[in-house]
Amino acid sequence: MVQLKTQRTMVSLAVASACTWLVMPVAAQQAPTAPEAEAKASQLDTVVVTGIRASLEKALDLKRDAIGIRDSIVAEDIGKFPEQNIADALVRLPGVEVVKDPGTNEGQTIQLRGLGAQYTVTSFNGVQVRTTSSGSIGGASRNFNYDVFASELFSRADVYKTPVAEVIEGGVAGVVDLRTPRPFDHKGRTIKYSLAGAYNERSRYTSPRAHVLFSNTWDKVGLLVSVASSKNRNGSNSFETTGGYNNALQRFDQGAFNFSWNKTHPLANLGTLTPLELDTANMPRYLRMVATENRRDRTGLNTSLQYKDSTFDISWDTLYSSMEDDYRSNGLSFPVRRVTLSNTAFGGPLTAANSQLIPIDVRVDANNNLQGTVGNLPMESSSFAGFGKTNFAYNALNGRYQASDRLVLIGQAALSSSKANRSNVSAGAVDNSLAGRHTVTFDLSDPFAPNVSTNKNLLDPLNYTTFSYSGSYRTEEDKLSDVSLRAEYDYSFLGIDSKLKTGFSSGKSTKRLNTFSTKNLVNEQVIPGVGAYATASFAQQQAYMRPFLVPNELGNVSRSGGGNYPGDWLVLGRDYIYGTLDSVNANKNADLNRAGTFEASESINALFLQSDFETQLFGRDLRANVGVRHIKTDTDIDNYTLIAGVYEPTNRKGSYTNTLPSVSAAYNLSRNLVWRAAYGETISRSSISLIARSYGVPNAGNKVIDAGNPNLKPEESKGYDTSLEWYFAKGGVIAASAFEKKITGRPASTSTEVPFNSLGLPATLFTANIAAEVTNDPTTPIEVRSFTNSEAFKVSGFELSYQQAFRFLPEPFNGLGLIASYTNIKTAGVKRTYKGNEYELPIVPENTYAISGYYERGPLSLRMSYNHKSEFANYGQSGTNPQGYQRWYNSRGYLDATVGYKFSNALELRFDVSNLTRTKTYDFFRHFEGLYGDENSRVEAANQHGRTFTVTLRGSF
Repeated sequence: MVQLKTQRTMVSLAVASACTWLVMPVAAQQAPTAPEAEAKASQLDTVVVTGIRASLEKALDLKRDAIGIRDSIVAEDIGKFPEQNIADALVRLPGVEVVKDPGTNEGQTIQLRGLGAQYTVTSFNGVQVRTTSSGSIGGASRNFNYDVFASELFSRADVYKTPVAEVIEGGVAGVVDLRTPRPFDHKGRTIKYSLAGAYNERSRYTSPRAHVLFSNTWDKVGLLVSVASSKNRNGSNSFETTGGYNNALQRFDQGAFNFSWNKTHPLANLGTLTPLELDTANMPRYLRMVATENRRDRTGLNTSLQYKDSTFDISWDTLYSSMEDDYRSNGLSFPVRRVTLSNTAFGGPLTAANSQLIPIDVRVDANNNLQGTVGNLPMESSSFAGFGKTNFAYNALNGRYQASDRLVLIGQAALSSSKANRSNVSAGAVDNSLAGRHTVTFDLSDPFAPNVSTNKNLLDPLNYTTFSYSGSYRTEEDKLSDVSLRAEYDYSFLGIDSKLKTGFSSGKSTKRLNTFSTKNLVNEQVIPGVGAYATASFAQQQAYMRPFLVPNELGNVSRSGGGNYPGDWLVLGRDYIYGTLDSVNANKNADLNRAGTFEASESINALFLQSDFETQLFGRDLRANVGVRHIKTDTDIDNYTLIAGVYEPTNRKGSYTNTLPSVSAAYNLSRNLVWRAAYGETISRSSISLIARSYGVPNAGNKVIDAGNPNLKPEESKGYDTSLEWYFAKGGVIAASAFEKKITGRPASTSTEVPFNSLGLPATLFTANIAAEVTNDPTTPIEVRSFTNSEAFKVSGFELSYQQAFRFLPEPFNGLGLIASYTNIKTAGVKRTYKGNEYELPIVPENTYAISGYYERGPLSLRMSYNHKSEFANYGQSGTNPQGYQRWYNSRGYLDATVGYKFSNALELRFDVSNLTRTKTYDFFRHFEGLYGDENSRVEAANQHGRTFTVTLRGSF
C-alpha cells in the first residue's frame, strides 16, 4: 500500500515538474517527503471538495464506473456549468472538436473523433433532439446547434464514444447526452443568481447576461425553476478574396472573372517585370474588406417537478429556449476581372482594351503575388442583412419504479420541437462605368492588416451608379416524439452478478422545410412621379437610390483591426433594407419555391436487449455487457418534382431495418489500472436534405445543385475500441485509447451539367454575381449532383488524456491542477485529381489537443484553457481544383482565462477573457504541386476575432 502511494506521488511530481508554467513558484520551496505527501493525501481524501475540483472528480468517477468508453463534464454546482457555452466546455474532452459560429465566435456544433457533426447524436436525458440556428437555418441537416441554449440550463454532459445497446442509435461518431437538473440533485432550498457584462473589443459594446435559479424539496416533492437571458453583440473584420488566387493565364474557366493586362496603356509600368512574369503573377479574385456585426438575444427556461421516495422517482422536465440573431455585414470590393457590360449609360461600348486591367506600378513578392497599383478596377459596395429566430421547446415525463429488490421499471414520454426561420438580404451599390473605374494601390503581405487605397472618394454618392438586390427566406421545423419503456432485472448467472436490461421505444421525427422565391425588391419599387423602378432610366434610378446611401454603419468595426484600408464607404443601410423595402415581411410573403420545400417523417421503432455482468477473473474485477439493438425505420416524404416544367406534389415511402450488436468489457489489471475493450455496430442516417429535397443549393457561391434521393440508406459502422486507464491518485488519471471505425454507405455524388433554364429554379438561389450570370445567359451550365450510398472509408486514431489535482504540493500550491488531452486522427478522406495524379485530402484535423490549468484554494479560483486543432482540407470547395489549388482551413487555437473570488456564499466575483490571443482564422489555397510560392500567402477570409471580457457577479442563498 505504501509502495503504491509512493508511486503515485512520484508520478505526480514528475508531471508537476513538466508543468512549470503552473508551478514555477514551487521551485523555491522544499518538496515534501513521500511519507509527508502520503499523510497529506490521506487527510485530503476525507475533505469534501467543491467547485472546479469537485466537478472534475465527479466526471472522473463517471468515466471509471462506465463499462464502455465514455467521458463526462459535470457542473461545478447546480446552474454553474464550467464554461458559458456547453460546446466550448466539451472541447476539453479527448476526441472532441468544436465548430464555431463565424458570426459570434461561439461554439455551435461539435465533431467527435474526426467525424463531422452529422455523425453525432445529441439527446436530452436520453431522448434525441434537433435544433438549428443562425446561418445553418435552411440546411435541413440532422445537426444539433448548441448555441441555442444557455449552459446554465444543464447539469451534466456525457459523451458515449462506443455503442451500447441501451443507448439510442444514429451516431456513428458517438452520442452526447445532456442532462437537465432536477430538485433532488441537491436536497433542500437553493437560490442562485448571476449577473454579467461582456465587452467585445471588435464591436466595442457591452452585452448583459443574467441567470436565476430556484430549487427546493419538501419531503418527497421538489420543484426547480431556472431562467437565463443574454444579449451579445460581437464584431469582426476580415479581408477576403472570395475564390482564391490565380494568374491571368489560369483564369480560363472562371466565367466573368477572366482578366487580362493592358500592357500598352500610357500609364502601364511593369517595373522590372517581364510581360510573362506579369501574366503568371497571382492576383486575388477580389480585394474585399468586410465588417460584420452579430446581435444575439437568447432566453432560456427549464423547470422540473419531481416526486421521489424509496419506490418512485417521477419527474416532469421542461426546457424552453428562444434565440434571435441579427447579423449584418458591409463589404467594399474591387473585383479583379474584365467587365463585360456594354451600355452607353456606362460609357460603353466596352472594348478589349478598356476592359483590361492596367499595371500602373507593380511588383511581385517572394510568393509570386502581385502588389502595387492597378488601374481600371470596378468597385462594389455590399450590404448583407440576416435575421434569424429559433424557438425550441422540450417536455418529458420520466418515471422510475422500484418494483422489487431486483426489478426496476423505467418509462419516458418526451416531445421536442424546434421552429426556426431566417431572412437574408443582399443589397449592392456598385460602379461599373468606365468613368467610375478605380485605381487601387494595395499591399497584401499581411492579409490581416492589408494596405488598400483608392484614388476616388468613397463617400461621394456620384461614384455609385448601379443598385442590386437578392434575398431568401427559409423556415425549418423539427418535431420529435418518443415513448419508451424498459426493465432492469438483477439476476445471477453461473454465480456471476448480472443485470438484464430490455426495452422498446417508439418515436417519430418530422422535418419541414419551406423555401420562398423572393423577388428583387429594388425593381419592385415605384419612383414618385416616374413609375416602376425597373422601367425607369438609369439617371432616374440613380437619382432615386442615391439618397438611401449612408456611410458604412459598421465603420467602428472596420477600424478596430490593423492595417490601412478604407473604413468608410457608402452602403444601402439598415433603415433602407428593413424599413423602406420591408424586406423581412416581403420575403415571408414571397411565393413558395417548391424545389426547396418538403416534409420528411421518420417513424422509428427500436427494441434492445442487454445484459451487464460483474465478476472476478484471476482475482480482479471484470465488468462487461453484451447487447443488441434492432431498429425499424419507415420514411414518408412529401416534396415536389419538376415534370414537364411544372412542379407536381410527390409522395414517396420507404423502409429499412438494422440490427446492431455491441459488446464492452472493463477489466481491472490492478487496483487502479483499468483496461477496456469494445466492439459495436451503429448507423448514421443520411442528411435529410439529401433524402427529401427536390433540389438544393449547398453553396450559393458555386454553380452546383444537389438533387435529393429518397432511397438513401443510413451509413453503417463497425467500431473497435480499446483503452488503458491508470487512476494513480484521487482525481488523477492517465489514459490512452485507440479506435477504428469502418464506415460503409457514405453518400457519394455523381454529376451532370445541364442548362440553368432547364431546371426551372430562381436565380436568387445563388449569390448576386452568379444570379446575374445565369440571368444574362439562361443556358449557363449548372452542375447537378445526385447522391447514392456508394463510398466506404475508415477512421482510426488514438487519444491520450491526463488529469490531476496537485494535492501533494505544499500549501498554498496544493490548489493547483491540470487537465490535458491529445487526439490523433487518420481518415480516408476525399480524393482530388490534378494532371492525372490523385491527391487524398484530410477532411478533419489530424491533431487536436486541449490543456487546462487551474488553481482553487479558499475563496480564490483561477483557470486557463487552451485548445488547438491542425489544418485540414475544405473538401466542399473544389472550384479552384482545375487550376491546381485546394482550399484548406488553417490550424487554430483558442486561449481562455478565468479568475474568480468568493467573498461569501452570497457574492462571488468572476472575470473571464475569451480568445485571449485574438486567434486568426482563415482559409488558404495550397497548390497540389507546391507551385507559386508559400501557400499561406494565398489567404481567403482572413479574420481575427477580438477578445471578449466578461465580469460576473453570482451567489447563492
